[in-house]
Amino acid sequence: MRANKRRGFASAGFAGKPAPTANKRRGFASAGFAGKPAATANKRRGFASAGFAGKPATGGIRGQAGCYGEGEGAQTEETVTCAALTDSNKRLKLGGPSNDCLIRMDQRTRSDSGAADAARGRLLAAAAACFAARGYAGTSVRDITTRARCNVGALTYHFGGKHKAYVAVFEERLAELTSRRVAALRALLAGETPALATVVQTFAVAFLAPLHGSARGRETMLLLLHEMVDGHLPANMVARQMMRPTLAALAEAIDHACPGLAPERLALCCHSLISQLVHVLQVQRMHEHGRTDDLPTFDIDATVSHIVVFSCAGVRASLQEIGR
Repeated sequence: MRANKRRGFASAGFAGKPAPTANKRRGFASAGFAGKPAATANKRRGFASAGFAGKPATGGIRGQAGCYGEGEGAQTEETVTCAALTDSNKRLKLGGPSNDCLIRMDQRTRSDSGAADAARGRLLAAAAACFAARGYAGTSVRDITTRARCNVGALTYHFGGKHKAYVAVFEERLAELTSRRVAALRALLAGETPALATVVQTFAVAFLAPLHGSARGRETMLLLLHEMVDGHLPANMVARQMMRPTLAALAEAIDHACPGLAPERLALCCHSLISQLVHVLQVQRMHEHGRTDDLPTFDIDATVSHIVVFSCAGVRASLQEIGR
């Protein structure tokens, strides 16, 4: 019986005799062979072995059931939860991570997530710059990752490849343009009925401002020009994400200021206005690059003022034709 006590083990009896209460120093006691309850050792660690046939343990965690979950106050789970521990056993008695360790793990996860978001942002910005400068065909994956200070595999990891990165760039830029134009028109409709000239002027400013006068705007304009020539986006993506919502908001605003136009006439007026504004951007870009020696002097503010007057006259003329 004294054997192995130094190591803290004691063998159970062959015919169901309870094992001696050795091993108390290590906090373990073996259960009897025929279902006899274990001794109440292990109280120091808050555990007691259950009986073989579901007898409740005599010590340890209060309310812990036997092998089959019987006994008054028995818990439905066999695992020991922190809620079941007494105040004296809450500090790392089960060998689990401490609160400080969990906090450090959470901080490390957030740090990794933040680093991944930052890398994705750099890749998106680098892709936009490269596609604007060289077009889709002229840009390689290495061009993008080198500019973003990332390894070559980062683009595939974050976007799934060059083409998906190209689509992601346009999703971001088209959303910016559309939201600004639609928001400007809806703000007009939120108040009193606006004048037609106010609608056209507001839309012209919202259309041109994001694409003129800033580095990001010029970059977006170049992206759109490359796409109009090369066409690498999925079919109808530009129409679905930008053209349709913009045309719908513009038509609603014009109809609100000058009701009575037939839908087909209203659509023509909207397309005419947008076409004039696109031309303004193209001519402005030519002037910025010094390619206008044989062109008349271009003043963007004067040109926009003329577009407002011209477009309003066109809307009213279309309305008068309906009255005839």
